[in-house]
Amino acid sequence: MSFGDAELRSIIDHLLEGCQILGWDWTYLYVNDTVARHGRKTKQELLGRKMMDVYPGIETTPMFEVLRRCMETGTSDHLLNEFLFDDGSTRWFQLSVMAVPQGIVIMSLDITEHKRDQAEILRLNADLERRVNQRTEEIKTVNKELEAFAYSVSHDLRAPLRAVEGFSRILDSEHSEKLGKEGKRLLSVIVSNVRKMDQLISDLLSLSRVTRTSMNYTLVDMKHLVSMIAQEAVSGAEKAIELKIGDLPAVSGDPVLFRQLWINLISNAVKYSSPREQPVIQIDGVVKENAIVYSISDNGVGFDPAYSHKLFGMFQRLHRDDEFPGTGVGLAIVRRIVDRHHGSVSIEGKLDEGVKVSLALPRETAK
Repeated sequence: MSFGDAELRSIIDHLLEGCQILGWDWTYLYVNDTVARHGRKTKQELLGRKMMDVYPGIETTPMFEVLRRCMETGTSDHLLNEFLFDDGSTRWFQLSVMAVPQGIVIMSLDITEHKRDQAEILRLNADLERRVNQRTEEIKTVNKELEAFAYSVSHDLRAPLRAVEGFSRILDSEHSEKLGKEGKRLLSVIVSNVRKMDQLISDLLSLSRVTRTSMNYTLVDMKHLVSMIAQEAVSGAEKAIELKIGDLPAVSGDPVLFRQLWINLISNAVKYSSPREQPVIQIDGVVKENAIVYSISDNGVGFDPAYSHKLFGMFQRLHRDDEFPGTGVGLAIVRRIVDRHHGSVSIEGKLDEGVKVSLALPRETAK
């Protein structure tokens, strides 16, 4: 390398990247300011001296082997080198080595902060993985407790309910004449509340199953599934319902959970549109840019939109039992099923103007 060009040498002297030239005898022929700073030496301490004299023991390092190979064969190379200083501290350098007529040129870049950032990211990732594993174990424990709770609800709580209902029937059939009008009324209240409690238990068990059951993804023919559920619900209604089912694209998901979802939505639509002279239920689907959206709307009694945020919560109801029976769990189950499919659900409505529920599933799950 010729240093006759003062302007070029000035540029190299002030590069942010280190530049050094070692002669065939390992003597420093040239170092710029950055190399001196990297090595914590002055230029005077380096120039004209051999590398092994300036940094004793360097010839035993893997880095020196790369330099020696380049010196002997002319093979260029790149490497990362952790350099140990006399005070025990270290810094990381990215080195590029190439042969020149005078010996070898070494270009160096201090990447210590980058390596520290990498180490911190690895530490954070490891900590995150540990937390995730810990949280996973906690969730497994909670799921086991939920399973035990579901078993207890199914067996331990339902047994006394059945006993109450059974004895109530015995009273009604064998001791009716002794009860009197008020006694019979009170007995009917007991039976009604027992059945309500039994339905609440059933809904809670359904929510528990939705929450803890494993997902079984398959391609679901949504048109076929919805049509079957809707026809069955409409056929059992007290009055004729106009049912309109549009295009419902197939989607990848759990068919059992989707069945539960549509049973809840369609039964709600049938229930709340029943007061109308001509109930109408419409179910549609459309593929949008990032999602496939299904919707179900009815022309029923609707609700005050100020309370729409409550409808997907547990036990949230906007109507009295004597108006419309229910436990307030159905829409909570719907939301949980949609959540488990990584989608979103929303509801719109106005008093006496019906309701529209929309389900959006990620587009990549649509088939």
